[in-house]
Amino acid sequence: TVIKDEIHDIAFREAVINADKVISQAEVRKAIVETLSQQHYDQLRPWLRLVFKTRGEAQTAKRAADSGRLIYRKGCWTDR
Repeated sequence: TVIKDEIHDIAFREAVINADKVISQAEVRKAIVETLSQQHYDQLRPWLRLVFKTRGEAQTAKRAADSGRLIYRKGCWTDR
């Protein structure tokens, strides 16, 4: 519903924006890539988008993963 989407937006918007600012910093990116991998770093923004999506959008993304269109490989979700 619209009210649930608004509550979700209020609850997560600031946190997602702040997390994006952190992961956008060059030194944070470098640390993640060196410690984990570029693939792990590349999953952070899609994950943030998923967190921010409304419940319906998140369920659609989950169905895509469950249907096999997304696979978990080397610690990352990918469609390849």
